Amino acid sequence: MELAPGMALADRYRLVERIGRGGFGEVFRAYDESLSRAVAIKTLRATEASEAAGKAFLSRFEREARVMASLRHPSIVTVHDRGVHEGVAYVVMELLSGPDLGTVQQQRRVLPAAEVMGYAAQAASAVQYLHGLSEPVVHRDLKPANLVLDDGAVKLCDFGIAAVLAPELTRMTQAGQLMGTPIFAAPEQVRGETASPTWDVFSLGTVLYSLFAGGSPFFAGPDMQESLRRVQFEQPRPLSSWRGDIPAQLSPLVAAMMDKQADRRPPAAFVAQELAAMRDSMNALNAAGSAQLGGAPLGAGSGFGTGFGGGVGIGGMATPPVPDPAAMAEQRIQDAERLLNGGRYADADHDFAEAVKLMKAANRGSDRLVLLAEFGRVRAGYARGDGAASAIRLLRLTDRAEAVLDPSDDFIQTLHRFQAMRR
Repeated sequence: MELAPGMALADRYRLVERIGRGGFGEVFRAYDESLSRAVAIKTLRATEASEAAGKAFLSRFEREARVMASLRHPSIVTVHDRGVHEGVAYVVMELLSGPDLGTVQQQRRVLPAAEVMGYAAQAASAVQYLHGLSEPVVHRDLKPANLVLDDGAVKLCDFGIAAVLAPELTRMTQAGQLMGTPIFAAPEQVRGETASPTWDVFSLGTVLYSLFAGGSPFFAGPDMQESLRRVQFEQPRPLSSWRGDIPAQLSPLVAAMMDKQADRRPPAAFVAQELAAMRDSMNALNAAGSAQLGGAPLGAGSGFGTGFGGGVGIGGMATPPVPDPAAMAEQRIQDAERLLNGGRYADADHDFAEAVKLMKAANRGSDRLVLLAEFGRVRAGYARGDGAASAIRLLRLTDRAEAVLDPSDDFIQTLHRFQAMRR
C-alpha cells in the first residue's frame, strides 16, 4: 500500500504532507480528526516490509513504538498512539515545530555558548531518565539530527535502534553489526559489542563537542573507515582550544565523556547534574551582566550571537540596538514553521514570504536564509493543495540553490529528495 497525502489511517489520522523518507520508514505531517490536533506519523512502508529484511525491521519498528510509548519526560518526544492500517504499521507522535540541532548548526555554524548549554542540559536530562528506568534504555543513536527543537525546548527523538537492557529481550543486532551514526558512536559501539549506557554518554559528549566546535572531531568526509579509525583511536583536541567563552569545567567533562575506555566515563546522572549547574551559572552571569549593561547580554557583539547587536556609546550611554535582518528573518521562519505544523498553511506562506522580503530589503537576497524561506513556501503550497505552482517554485528554487551552493550541500540534497517524493 502506497501512502499519500489525503489518506486517513484508521479512519482518524489524515495524512497532510510527507516530511521525511529514509530506509524503511516515512514520516508524515498529519491531522488527528478525532482530537482536532496536528500530529506526526511514522510509518513502515509495506512495499519494503515485504523484502527479506522486512520481518526483522517490523519487529524493530514494533519495539520502537513500545519503548517510546512507555517514556514520559519533557525532553523526549511523546507517542500518542500506534497501530497497523492495511498492512502499514504506524506510530503517532507529537508534532514538533523543529528544526533539529543538526539543521540549526548547518544554518549557524558556531552557536552561542549559553544556547548550547541550554540544549545540553535538556538532552542530558533525557539520557539520565532513560538510563534510570527499571529496565534502562540505551538510545544508541544520539546525534544533533535526533535532538529536535519545539518552541525553544529540545526533545530527543528516533528510538528505532534503542536497546532495552532486560535479560529476557533478544538483542536486535548481531555481533559486528554497527547500529547508529559512526561519527557520534562510541568505540565499542562501532566494534559491535553489547549495548551499554556508556555508549550514550560518549555520543552525548561528541554531540556537545560538535555543537561547540562546529562539527564532530571524528568526521573524515566520505572516508567511513577513517571516521571509524578516529572514533576508536584518535583523541580530539580539548574543547577549550576551540572556544574561550565556555565554562572552565566543560572541557574536562566532555573529554571524560569521550574517554575511549567505557568504564572511565561518568554516568549520565553526573553529566546531567554538572551541565545543569554550568547552565544555571552562565544564565546568572548573563543576567548580572545584562543588568550592568542596561539590558545587553554578556558577549553581545562577540560574533557568537544571532539576535540584536548593541554597544556602549559616548559617556557610557547604551546605543539603541540595530535590528539584524537575518535574526528577524530567522524568527519569521521559525514562526512560519509553527504555523505550518499547526495546519495554517496560508499564514505560514505569508510569514515565509515576509522573511524573504526582510533579507532582500537588506540586499541579502542570496543568503541561505532566503533559500530556506523559499523552501518553506514550497512546502506550504503543497500542503494546501497548490501542487502545480509549488512544483514550478521548487524547480526554480533548486536552480538557484545549485547556482550558489556546493553540489554536496545538504540543502541541495534535501531539495532533490523532496522532488523525488513528489514524482
